[in-house]
Amino acid sequence: DDGDNTTLNDAIDANCNCTGTPTACTGIGDCDGDGVCADVDCDDNDPNIGLQVGDACDDGNPNTYGESIQPGCLCGGGIVPSFTCSKVIANSDDAEEFTSGVIDLYSSDLELIQDPTKGPQTVGMRFTGLNIPPGASITKAFIQFTTDESRNVDPCLLNIYGQASDDAATFTNNNFDVTSRPRTSTALFWSPQSWTLTGSAGAAQQTPDISSIVQEIVNRSGYSSNSSIAIIIDGVGGRTAEAFEGQPDQAPELCVEYFMPPPSYDCPALQANIGDTCDDGDNTTLNDVIGDNCSCAGTPTACTGIGDNDGDGICANVDCNDNDPNITSQVGDTCDDGDNTTLNDMLDANCNCAGTPTACTGIGDNDGDGICADVDCNDNDPNITTQPGGACD
Repeated sequence: DDGDNTTLNDAIDANCNCTGTPTACTGIGDCDGDGVCADVDCDDNDPNIGLQVGDACDDGNPNTYGESIQPGCLCGGGIVPSFTCSKVIANSDDAEEFTSGVIDLYSSDLELIQDPTKGPQTVGMRFTGLNIPPGASITKAFIQFTTDESRNVDPCLLNIYGQASDDAATFTNNNFDVTSRPRTSTALFWSPQSWTLTGSAGAAQQTPDISSIVQEIVNRSGYSSNSSIAIIIDGVGGRTAEAFEGQPDQAPELCVEYFMPPPSYDCPALQANIGDTCDDGDNTTLNDVIGDNCSCAGTPTACTGIGDNDGDGICANVDCNDNDPNITSQVGDTCDDGDNTTLNDMLDANCNCAGTPTACTGIGDNDGDGICADVDCNDNDPNITTQPGGACD
């Protein structure tokens, strides 16, 4: 045992040292040995708590969906779903197809399924304007019917399908235009209660949850938020619902509850993906990005490891004022010490301006002619360079 619970298959090596094979947690740690590395384990001292940021959870609020463990290891981020409904809004958006294949687009009611004079039929309904975005998670869906007649044919056993189409077209008079349409692989069974009161639109007239059917349609690659959704019902028995042609305001209505799932991240703790830009907190690095290990790092510069508090590009060890980005002078810069008797003035290690002394330093040379003040016959005129002892006529 090499004493490191993040390694595997510990064995004595050729140097008689005990070593194991590193894992993803080696160098990071896993105190409780639950296989979740210390940097993401919500409790690295309890092997029974293996939650990490990004894991699905339930915050206990029945009105939200899609919660996950947030930074700080609390459950949150739930989304309140949206709710949308759409009624049949045209003659051609509800249809009855008889066993002969003949289509009726103009009936004032919809027999589900047994017509008293024409026998069994298949019913199609098309709903527009739902505006459900692609990728949405469907949490609830149902069709609300309104009773047109209190006639019941029992047993009433209905099968509900969706049209397997990216964007369902309205129905036509072409024979078999309902039953010839492709159906979703998902189908649901409905045995409605008796409909006893004309005009009723309650729980008895509401289908069971058909969210799985709608989800299959929304998941199609060609589906868009502008797509129409068609539902097909067949079976045996009979209930009679209002059609658009009979009472438009009581026509079948599809209602859908949905939410957009939160984005999936490579690095949930950072809510970012590998390759995303970030800020590593070091202003001496450039082009900071999220790396393969989900850490933010930038490209080092000359000041990395030294510092540059004011971010002016002058490293802290040579910046004469590393707290003021407007002062960019540094040791070695040329300057003027105000003394014309010195040469090669530059900032010294203490950021003071100093030059190299000459013979006149400390004596003076006002006119800068190179003749020191104590011997210059006129130290205010650089054109007069005579001095005592000089030859003259």
